[in-house]
Amino acid sequence: MWDILLIVFFCVALVLFWIMLYDGTRFVVRKHTIKNPKITGSYRVVVLADLHNKKFGKGNQLLLQAIDEQKPDGIWIAGDMLTARPGKSLEPALEFLTALAGKYPIFYANGNHEHRIKLYPETYGDMAEKYAEGLKEIGIQPLVNTCEKLADLNIAIYI
Repeated sequence: MWDILLIVFFCVALVLFWIMLYDGTRFVVRKHTIKNPKITGSYRVVVLADLHNKKFGKGNQLLLQAIDEQKPDGIWIAGDMLTARPGKSLEPALEFLTALAGKYPIFYANGNHEHRIKLYPETYGDMAEKYAEGLKEIGIQPLVNTCEKLADLNIAIYI
């Protein structure tokens, strides 16, 4: 009896572990169309969130290719491009954003991880300053309590 329970438990644990690995190493492309008579033009956007320093292929080529295939007019980032962990590298996020910024206008909102490294310097040291410097070098200014207007489309992005 215990042998059967142990085997079932092991199988369930193995399946859950596989799902965790699979889900943690893939991205999903979902397409939505928003129509509103107040929007005065057409605008394609890719929204990115919660990448947490993950890489999809060497140099994030798989993700960059998927983004290019969407032919976006801009990239909206909903935060958590990095992982707030003391000593964790900022390079994966900054390298990916550098590749994007060379091709598309980027509108960046901080997520809880970006906010956390800024809020607790006693834990994260100078990560927030280094990340802000890196974003500035790339030409990305995170939108914090501000609005960016896309006047030709009659769209305002509030963050």
